[in-house]
Amino acid sequence: MNPSALARDQGISVLPAAACYLCGSRGRRTHAGLRDVWLGVPGEWSFRHCRRCRLAWLDPRPERGELPSLYRDGYYTHAPSPEPQRRGAGTVRRLVRTATLPPESGRGARADVEGGAVERLLGRALARSRALKDVANGSVMWIHDVEPGKLLDVGCGDGSFLALMRDLGWDVWGLEPDPLAARVALQRGLRVIRATIEEAQLPGESFGAVTMSHVIEHVPDPIEALRASGRLLRRDGLLVIVTPNAASIGRYWFGHRWNGWEVPRHLFLFTPRSLRACATRAGLEVTDLRTTARSAFRMLPNVRAHVRLLSRWPPTSWAWSGCFSGSTWLEPAHPVARQPAR
Repeated sequence: MNPSALARDQGISVLPAAACYLCGSRGRRTHAGLRDVWLGVPGEWSFRHCRRCRLAWLDPRPERGELPSLYRDGYYTHAPSPEPQRRGAGTVRRLVRTATLPPESGRGARADVEGGAVERLLGRALARSRALKDVANGSVMWIHDVEPGKLLDVGCGDGSFLALMRDLGWDVWGLEPDPLAARVALQRGLRVIRATIEEAQLPGESFGAVTMSHVIEHVPDPIEALRASGRLLRRDGLLVIVTPNAASIGRYWFGHRWNGWEVPRHLFLFTPRSLRACATRAGLEVTDLRTTARSAFRMLPNVRAHVRLLSRWPPTSWAWSGCFSGSTWLEPAHPVARQPAR
Protein backbone atom coordinates (compact mmCIF):
# COMPACT_ATOMS: atom_id res chain seq x y z
CA MET A 1 0.00 0.00 0.00
CA ASN A 2 1.18 3.51 -0.80
CA PRO A 3 2.52 5.04 2.46
CA SER A 4 1.05 8.46 1.63
CA ALA A 5 -2.41 7.02 1.10
CA LEU A 6 -2.26 4.97 4.27
CA ALA A 7 -1.18 7.97 6.35
CA ARG A 8 -4.01 10.08 4.95
CA ASP A 9 -6.51 7.30 5.47
CA GLN A 10 -5.54 7.17 9.13
CA GLY A 11 -5.90 10.89 9.74
CA ILE A 12 -2.40 12.34 9.38
CA SER A 13 -1.85 15.04 6.77
CA VAL A 14 1.38 14.45 4.91
CA LEU A 15 3.47 16.06 2.21
CA PRO A 16 5.47 14.20 -0.46
CA ALA A 17 9.21 14.62 -0.02
CA ALA A 18 10.97 12.84 -2.87
CA ALA A 19 13.69 15.49 -3.33
CA CYS A 20 16.86 15.80 -1.26
CA TYR A 21 16.76 18.68 1.21
CA LEU A 22 20.36 19.63 0.39
CA CYS A 23 20.77 19.18 -3.37
CA GLY A 24 17.23 18.72 -4.72
CA SER A 25 17.93 15.43 -6.49
CA ARG A 26 15.41 12.61 -6.23
CA GLY A 27 16.29 10.27 -3.40
CA ARG A 28 16.34 6.51 -3.57
CA ARG A 29 13.78 4.78 -1.35
CA THR A 30 15.75 2.48 0.95
CA HIS A 31 13.27 1.52 3.70
CA ALA A 32 9.51 1.25 3.25
CA GLY A 33 6.64 0.00 5.38
CA LEU A 34 8.11 1.31 8.64
CA ARG A 35 5.72 1.64 11.57
CA ASP A 36 5.86 3.49 14.87
CA VAL A 37 6.67 0.78 17.42
CA TRP A 38 7.17 3.34 20.22
CA LEU A 39 3.89 5.23 20.46
CA GLY A 40 1.71 3.62 17.81
CA VAL A 41 1.23 6.69 15.60
CA PRO A 42 -0.76 5.35 12.63
CA GLY A 43 0.57 4.91 9.13
CA GLU A 44 3.36 3.25 7.19
CA TRP A 45 6.40 5.36 6.45
CA SER A 46 9.42 5.33 4.17
CA PHE A 47 12.92 6.79 4.17
CA ARG A 48 14.77 8.05 1.13
CA HIS A 49 18.52 8.43 0.78
CA CYS A 50 20.65 10.78 -1.32
CA ARG A 51 23.80 9.10 -2.59
CA ARG A 52 25.44 12.45 -3.29
CA CYS A 53 24.78 14.17 0.06
CA ARG A 54 24.51 11.05 2.26
CA LEU A 55 21.31 12.42 3.78
CA ALA A 56 18.25 10.30 4.70
CA TRP A 57 14.76 11.73 5.13
CA LEU A 58 11.16 10.70 5.75
CA ASP A 59 8.88 10.46 2.72
CA PRO A 60 6.03 11.31 2.98
CA ARG A 61 6.52 13.78 5.80
CA PRO A 62 3.85 14.98 8.24
CA GLU A 63 2.79 18.58 7.76
CA ARG A 64 4.11 21.06 10.33
CA GLY A 65 0.70 21.33 11.98
CA GLU A 66 0.68 17.59 12.60
CA LEU A 67 4.04 17.43 14.39
CA PRO A 68 2.77 18.05 17.96
CA SER A 69 0.31 15.15 17.65
CA LEU A 70 3.19 12.72 17.02
CA TYR A 71 4.42 13.08 20.62
CA ARG A 72 1.68 11.31 22.49
CA ASP A 73 1.35 10.52 26.17
CA GLY A 74 4.07 8.07 27.02
CA TYR A 75 6.85 9.87 25.17
CA TYR A 76 9.97 9.65 27.31
CA THR A 77 10.20 13.41 28.01
CA HIS A 78 6.70 13.54 29.50
CA ALA A 79 7.77 12.22 32.90
CA PRO A 80 10.74 13.11 35.10
CA SER A 81 13.82 11.04 34.38
CA PRO A 82 14.82 8.71 37.20
CA GLU A 83 17.45 9.93 39.60
CA PRO A 84 21.01 9.25 38.44
CA GLN A 85 22.01 5.66 39.02
CA ARG A 86 24.30 4.94 41.92
CA ARG A 87 25.46 1.63 40.52
CA GLY A 88 26.78 0.30 37.26
CA ALA A 89 27.09 2.66 34.32
CA GLY A 90 25.67 5.62 36.25
CA THR A 91 28.37 5.34 38.88
CA VAL A 92 31.11 5.06 36.25
CA ARG A 93 29.91 8.22 34.55
CA ARG A 94 29.83 10.13 37.84
CA LEU A 95 33.29 8.96 38.89
CA VAL A 96 34.93 9.76 35.57
CA ARG A 97 33.08 13.07 35.23
CA THR A 98 34.27 14.20 38.64
CA ALA A 99 37.84 13.21 37.83
CA THR A 100 37.91 14.96 34.47
CA LEU A 101 35.99 18.17 35.14
CA PRO A 102 38.35 20.99 36.09
CA PRO A 103 37.83 22.75 39.44
CA GLU A 104 36.68 25.93 37.67
CA SER A 105 33.69 24.01 36.26
CA GLY A 106 31.64 25.08 39.25
CA ARG A 107 30.61 24.03 42.69
CA GLY A 108 28.95 20.85 41.41
CA ALA A 109 32.04 19.54 39.67
CA ARG A 110 33.34 17.97 42.86
CA ALA A 111 30.00 17.47 44.57
CA ASP A 112 28.81 15.30 41.68
CA VAL A 113 30.21 12.20 43.40
CA GLU A 114 29.26 11.31 46.91
CA GLY A 115 32.29 10.27 48.90
CA GLY A 116 35.83 11.46 49.24
CA ALA A 117 39.37 10.86 48.13
CA VAL A 118 38.92 7.14 47.41
CA GLU A 119 36.16 7.70 44.88
CA ARG A 120 38.05 10.57 43.25
CA LEU A 121 41.11 8.35 42.96
CA LEU A 122 38.98 5.61 41.40
CA GLY A 123 37.51 8.15 39.00
CA ARG A 124 40.97 9.24 37.87
CA ALA A 125 41.91 5.61 37.27
CA LEU A 126 38.77 4.96 35.21
CA ALA A 127 39.36 8.18 33.26
CA ARG A 128 42.49 6.60 31.76
CA SER A 129 40.12 4.69 29.50
CA ARG A 130 39.43 6.90 26.49
CA ALA A 131 36.05 5.24 25.93
CA LEU A 132 34.90 5.77 29.54
CA LYS A 133 36.16 9.32 29.48
CA ASP A 134 34.16 9.98 26.32
CA VAL A 135 31.04 8.53 27.96
CA ALA A 136 31.44 10.84 30.96
CA ASN A 137 32.23 13.89 28.85
CA GLY A 138 29.20 13.11 26.71
CA SER A 139 26.97 13.42 29.74
CA VAL A 140 27.87 17.13 29.79
CA MET A 141 27.76 17.41 25.98
CA TRP A 142 31.55 17.64 25.68
CA ILE A 143 31.77 21.14 27.16
CA HIS A 144 33.58 19.84 30.24
CA ASP A 145 36.61 22.04 29.55
CA VAL A 146 34.61 25.22 28.88
CA GLU A 147 34.34 27.82 31.62
CA PRO A 148 30.71 27.88 32.85
CA GLY A 149 28.61 30.70 31.50
CA LYS A 150 25.21 31.02 29.90
CA LEU A 151 23.90 27.81 28.33
CA LEU A 152 20.85 27.19 26.14
CA ASP A 153 19.57 23.64 25.67
CA VAL A 154 17.34 23.44 22.58
CA GLY A 155 14.63 20.81 23.00
CA CYS A 156 15.44 20.41 26.69
CA GLY A 157 12.73 17.79 27.30
CA ASP A 158 12.20 17.12 31.00
CA GLY A 159 15.20 19.28 31.94
CA SER A 160 17.50 16.52 33.21
CA PHE A 161 20.53 17.87 31.36
CA LEU A 162 19.81 21.45 32.41
CA ALA A 163 19.56 20.39 36.04
CA LEU A 164 22.96 18.70 35.84
CA MET A 165 24.60 21.69 34.19
CA ARG A 166 23.03 24.05 36.72
CA ASP A 167 24.69 22.02 39.46
CA LEU A 168 27.98 22.41 37.60
CA GLY A 169 27.76 26.18 37.74
CA TRP A 170 26.13 27.08 34.43
CA ASP A 171 23.42 29.72 33.99
CA VAL A 172 20.95 27.45 32.19
CA TRP A 173 18.02 28.18 29.87
CA GLY A 174 15.88 25.74 27.94
CA LEU A 175 13.60 25.71 24.90
CA GLU A 176 10.89 23.06 24.69
CA PRO A 177 7.81 23.25 22.44
CA ASP A 178 6.14 20.16 23.92
CA PRO A 179 3.84 21.43 26.73
CA LEU A 180 3.99 18.20 28.76
CA ALA A 181 7.79 18.02 28.68
CA ALA A 182 8.10 21.75 29.41
CA ARG A 183 5.87 21.37 32.46
CA VAL A 184 8.13 18.66 33.87
CA ALA A 185 11.18 20.88 33.35
CA LEU A 186 9.48 23.87 34.97
CA GLN A 187 8.67 21.73 38.00
CA ARG A 188 12.43 21.35 38.47
CA GLY A 189 12.69 25.11 38.93
CA LEU A 190 14.32 25.63 35.53
CA ARG A 191 13.92 28.56 33.14
CA VAL A 192 12.20 27.02 30.16
CA ILE A 193 10.50 28.79 27.25
CA ARG A 194 7.79 26.95 25.37
CA ALA A 195 9.00 27.58 21.84
CA THR A 196 11.11 26.16 19.04
CA ILE A 197 14.52 27.62 18.31
CA GLU A 198 13.05 29.45 15.31
CA GLU A 199 10.22 30.97 17.40
CA ALA A 200 12.18 31.93 20.49
CA GLN A 201 12.49 35.66 21.14
CA LEU A 202 15.92 35.70 22.76
CA PRO A 203 18.63 38.36 22.44
CA GLY A 204 21.32 37.61 19.91
CA GLU A 205 24.88 36.71 20.87
CA SER A 206 23.83 36.01 24.45
CA PHE A 207 24.93 32.40 25.04
CA GLY A 208 28.37 30.89 25.41
CA ALA A 209 27.08 27.42 24.54
CA VAL A 210 24.02 26.01 22.79
CA THR A 211 23.29 22.28 22.91
CA MET A 212 20.93 20.13 20.85
CA SER A 213 20.71 16.50 21.97
CA HIS A 214 18.61 14.34 19.64
CA VAL A 215 16.69 17.36 18.36
CA ILE A 216 17.87 18.25 14.87
CA GLU A 217 16.45 15.03 13.40
CA HIS A 218 12.97 16.17 14.54
CA VAL A 219 12.88 19.63 12.94
CA PRO A 220 11.43 20.29 9.46
CA ASP A 221 14.18 22.77 8.48
CA PRO A 222 17.54 21.75 10.02
CA ILE A 223 19.60 24.50 8.40
CA GLU A 224 17.28 27.22 9.69
CA ALA A 225 17.39 25.66 13.17
CA LEU A 226 21.19 25.74 13.08
CA ARG A 227 21.20 29.29 11.74
CA ALA A 228 18.86 30.41 14.54
CA SER A 229 21.12 28.72 17.09
CA GLY A 230 24.15 30.46 15.65
CA ARG A 231 22.51 33.87 16.02
CA LEU A 232 22.20 33.28 19.76
CA LEU A 233 25.87 32.40 20.23
CA ARG A 234 28.45 34.88 21.44
CA ARG A 235 31.51 35.33 19.30
CA ASP A 236 33.44 32.05 19.40
CA GLY A 237 30.53 30.42 21.25
CA LEU A 238 29.99 26.68 20.83
CA LEU A 239 27.06 24.72 19.41
CA VAL A 240 27.14 21.00 20.27
CA ILE A 241 24.80 18.54 18.55
CA VAL A 242 24.10 14.86 19.15
CA THR A 243 22.01 13.01 16.59
CA PRO A 244 21.66 9.45 15.26
CA ASN A 245 24.26 8.58 12.63
CA ALA A 246 22.70 7.18 9.46
CA ALA A 247 26.06 5.62 8.62
CA SER A 248 26.42 3.84 11.96
CA ILE A 249 27.10 0.17 12.58
CA GLY A 250 23.68 -0.17 14.18
CA ARG A 251 21.91 1.21 11.13
CA TYR A 252 23.52 -1.41 8.88
CA TRP A 253 23.30 -4.22 11.43
CA PHE A 254 19.62 -3.86 12.31
CA GLY A 255 18.32 -2.57 8.96
CA HIS A 256 14.65 -1.59 9.06
CA ARG A 257 14.51 -2.52 12.78
CA TRP A 258 17.12 0.08 13.73
CA ASN A 259 15.54 2.29 16.37
CA GLY A 260 17.14 5.38 14.83
CA TRP A 261 14.36 5.50 12.23
CA GLU A 262 11.73 6.33 14.91
CA VAL A 263 9.03 7.12 12.38
CA PRO A 264 7.31 9.48 11.98
CA ARG A 265 9.07 11.75 14.49
CA HIS A 266 12.51 11.59 12.86
CA LEU A 267 12.21 13.70 9.72
CA PHE A 268 15.91 13.63 8.78
CA LEU A 269 18.82 11.34 9.57
CA PHE A 270 22.35 12.56 9.05
CA THR A 271 25.75 11.14 8.31
CA PRO A 272 28.81 13.13 9.34
CA ARG A 273 29.06 14.41 5.76
CA SER A 274 25.49 15.68 5.52
CA LEU A 275 25.57 17.14 9.03
CA ARG A 276 28.72 19.10 8.20
CA ALA A 277 27.04 20.40 5.04
CA CYS A 278 24.05 21.68 7.03
CA ALA A 279 26.25 23.40 9.62
CA THR A 280 28.38 25.05 6.93
CA ARG A 281 25.31 26.34 5.08
CA ALA A 282 24.06 27.77 8.36
CA GLY A 283 27.22 29.88 8.60
CA LEU A 284 28.89 27.83 11.34
CA GLU A 285 32.49 26.71 11.50
CA VAL A 286 32.73 22.99 12.30
CA THR A 287 35.65 22.41 14.67
CA ASP A 288 35.05 18.76 15.59
CA LEU A 289 32.91 16.01 14.07
CA ARG A 290 33.12 12.41 15.25
CA THR A 291 31.21 9.48 16.65
CA THR A 292 31.07 8.44 20.28
CA ALA A 293 30.77 5.23 22.27
CA ARG A 294 28.66 6.82 24.99
CA SER A 295 25.70 4.53 24.21
CA ALA A 296 27.74 1.36 24.62
CA PHE A 297 26.64 0.89 28.25
CA ARG A 298 22.99 0.86 27.21
CA MET A 299 23.82 -1.72 24.57
CA LEU A 300 25.09 -4.37 26.99
CA PRO A 301 21.74 -5.56 28.40
CA ASN A 302 20.33 -5.63 24.88
CA VAL A 303 23.19 -7.81 23.68
CA ARG A 304 22.44 -10.23 26.51
CA ALA A 305 18.78 -10.22 25.50
CA HIS A 306 19.84 -10.89 21.91
CA VAL A 307 21.86 -13.90 23.01
CA ARG A 308 18.84 -15.26 24.87
CA LEU A 309 16.67 -14.74 21.79
CA LEU A 310 19.11 -16.67 19.63
CA SER A 311 18.28 -19.78 21.61
CA ARG A 312 14.71 -19.42 20.29
CA TRP A 313 15.66 -18.67 16.69
CA PRO A 314 14.02 -17.21 14.72
CA PRO A 315 12.74 -14.54 17.12
CA THR A 316 9.39 -12.89 16.53
CA SER A 317 9.41 -9.51 14.83
CA TRP A 318 8.23 -7.71 17.98
CA ALA A 319 10.73 -9.48 20.22
CA TRP A 320 13.54 -8.56 17.82
CA SER A 321 12.52 -4.90 17.82
CA GLY A 322 12.02 -4.77 21.58
CA CYS A 323 15.32 -6.48 22.21
CA PHE A 324 17.22 -3.51 20.86
CA SER A 325 14.91 -0.71 21.91
CA GLY A 326 16.84 2.18 23.38
CA SER A 327 20.17 1.01 22.01
CA THR A 328 22.16 2.97 19.47
CA TRP A 329 25.33 0.91 18.99
CA LEU A 330 27.99 3.61 19.02
CA GLU A 331 25.92 5.72 16.69
CA PRO A 332 25.47 9.34 17.68
CA ALA A 333 27.58 11.75 15.66
CA HIS A 334 28.27 15.03 17.43
CA PRO A 335 29.71 18.07 15.71
CA VAL A 336 31.07 20.95 17.69
CA ALA A 337 30.40 24.07 15.64
CA ARG A 338 31.73 27.49 16.52
CA GLN A 339 30.21 30.84 15.67
CA PRO A 340 33.03 32.53 13.74
CA ALA A 341 34.30 35.82 15.12
CA ARG A 342 32.62 38.72 13.35
